[in-house]
Amino acid sequence: MPPGYEALRLSAVDYDEGDNAAIEYLAISIPQDEAGDLFEVTETGEVLAQRSFDRADGESYNLTVRAADDNGDGNSGKTGYSLDTGYVHYMY
Repeated sequence: MPPGYEALRLSAVDYDEGDNAAIEYLAISIPQDEAGDLFEVTETGEVLAQRSFDRADGESYNLTVRAADDNGDGNSGKTGYSLDTGYVHYMY
């Protein structure tokens, strides 16, 4: 996974109309290494890799994200995600 790769896309729904329905995302807890944050969470819900990840290493990371309506100033909720950067193995 190269830097800038979209590792995850978050989605929330608000049934209001207009600006009150606009949802923004904010990282509350994000994994880091000696160089800084491993991922960036954009206001639109994209979780982007900030460095390269080797699939053979099969690393797993936990992050917590807040979603808020009214352009980030309204009602909010938070949830945790687990990102696995390794290969996906299928069993048949």
